[in-house]
Amino acid sequence: MKKASEIKANVELPAAILVMPCLNEQNTLARTCNTLGFGDTAVQRGKNTYLVIVDNGSSDSSLQIQDHIRQASLNNTVILGREPARGYVPPRHHGIELARALAHQRGWREEEVLILQVDADTDYEANYVDEMRKAAVACGRGKMLEGLATPPSDFANDYPSFIDLCGMADRSVEHCFVDERRDIVVDDKVSGFWLKDYFSWGAHQREYLPTGHEIFAETSRLFIKAKLTGANKKVVEKAHARPSRRKVLEDPFRYFATAGFPRGEEFKTLTVDISELRPGKSGFAVDLAFRLRCAHSALLFGLLPLHVAALLQDIVGLERQMKAFRTSLSWLSRTTLDTIATRPGLLFEKAFAILADDAQTSELLHAISTETG
Repeated sequence: MKKASEIKANVELPAAILVMPCLNEQNTLARTCNTLGFGDTAVQRGKNTYLVIVDNGSSDSSLQIQDHIRQASLNNTVILGREPARGYVPPRHHGIELARALAHQRGWREEEVLILQVDADTDYEANYVDEMRKAAVACGRGKMLEGLATPPSDFANDYPSFIDLCGMADRSVEHCFVDERRDIVVDDKVSGFWLKDYFSWGAHQREYLPTGHEIFAETSRLFIKAKLTGANKKVVEKAHARPSRRKVLEDPFRYFATAGFPRGEEFKTLTVDISELRPGKSGFAVDLAFRLRCAHSALLFGLLPLHVAALLQDIVGLERQMKAFRTSLSWLSRTTLDTIATRPGLLFEKAFAILADDAQTSELLHAISTETG
């Protein structure tokens, strides 16, 4: 008679379908796919693993690279799609629809198919897919999975002062953050969920500010809707990825000031060299970037998840945060469960309005520093 451990070891893990949007990623696409187990030099990462690449209108050699990856990988493990509508939501959602079609074609139940969202400019560690899959099996339905994204070693070595300044800003407001269980921000490129959950949560949707600018952070907005159904997040600490830092180098002010959160064209940036963003350096651009980063972090990891927790009546142990954010919470009071269920982006819209108002930002940061510091 087989031992329980032997039986468990023989249970086939569920299908994992990796969904990757791609727009002009010729310099990183092949390498990223190799780290995930697809392409020329790749080692296939276990059975039942598939890659869906959705091109979003590339004008470089990305399409040719995608086709080569498909041909160089195990038969029928790479699916290519094209999405003409530009943006973050259309290619991600299209990719998940292709994953759904694959599941139906193979006769898989949607509740037993794991979707892993990946980006085309990120290196994933060899055990990434397996660790995310094991966590999904252990957690079951109703969980948003999130791996850990860390800077590439060469970036950390080349720009230690930039990383130090990020840490200084974050530590100055982290005392007002909610705990991980109540967090609402999800990093798209290291996230995962069951296919059935994705559609039951409402799928990725496009949302816009009153100005017409699109609100990004599609997976965070999906997760807000998921939380209203009782879902929670599970951080998979053994699943590591190293995203490219090219966007940081292209616009260091934007990346630093927004704490890496995706902001649209409505967020006006300043031209500043990354070498200027370091501890001890002062000046208008540096001081503004530091202030905005503190405000972004406080709102994203403090105020907004606190508001969601309050709506869900999950506020035990959050007295300090509620005291610090009492004015802003009052301002958000008309953002109800019903409105968030249909328009989760409204939370970010209101946060961006605070950031656009210098007086409100000053009041926010002052309250945090004096009441919980």
